[in-house]
Amino acid sequence: MDFFDYVTLAYLILFCIILFGRVVILRKRGVRAFVIGQGKKGFQLALEVSFFVGLIIWSIEVVAHAVHLSFHIFPAVFHTIMFNRLLLKIIGVVLICLGYVIFIVALRTLGRSLRIGIDNKHPDTLVTDGIFALSRNPIFLSLFLLFIGMVFIHSNLFFLISAAIIVFGFHYQVLQEEKFLLKQYGESYRRYMSTVRRYF
Repeated sequence: MDFFDYVTLAYLILFCIILFGRVVILRKRGVRAFVIGQGKKGFQLALEVSFFVGLIIWSIEVVAHAVHLSFHIFPAVFHTIMFNRLLLKIIGVVLICLGYVIFIVALRTLGRSLRIGIDNKHPDTLVTDGIFALSRNPIFLSLFLLFIGMVFIHSNLFFLISAAIIVFGFHYQVLQEEKFLLKQYGESYRRYMSTVRRYF
């Protein structure tokens, strides 16, 4: 393992510990933060569940690449190195670190309002301060930076395709959330949309 392997593995482990640790803490306080698939049907249900399964598969591949396992879920052609430049790997680390900082700040700002998925039944208060005064979707922005950073570090077809699917899929999820938030919060969310950009 080299420095870049340690960075990707450490980020994945810390991300999971912090995110799911926060979900557990909120659960103990009576808040259901993990709402993927709950109250959904049809395409929305399939989308949320498939992205969750996809993230598990992606995480397995991150670990496999970081510890140099011979086992991979997808054929070898997906793991052939496309480019191997130190500068690009450094850019990847910078993107991942920036994404990590944004993620931590956004989680802290959200407090009890954190939801993984769209919560149709028990939405919390609308958060528009802190980092949310700069971006309406800083957590999604942090994930975009993470996935793009992984492409620069691992530079193979699997991570490139994964990043493209995630960016487009999460963007679609953001659009669905915006419809829900407009319905839930009405004019206050409309005013928020007019003053703060979707991502940055």
